[in-house]
Amino acid sequence: MTKKSAPSNAILWARFRFSVIGPLLSAPPPRGELKAAIRSLAEKVWTHPITAAL
Repeated sequence: MTKKSAPSNAILWARFRFSVIGPLLSAPPPRGELKAAIRSLAEKVWTHPITAAL
């Protein structure tokens, strides 16, 4: 049996970035509302992908 290693920091950051931007890619906001959608994302509190700190 092989032991799984923890994901690298690069992988953790990539997953984090995708979790932030993924919803915009899968369901783009209506024309003219992208700025508001990005501001909404910027106002959220996110968990740091490496340290798990808020």
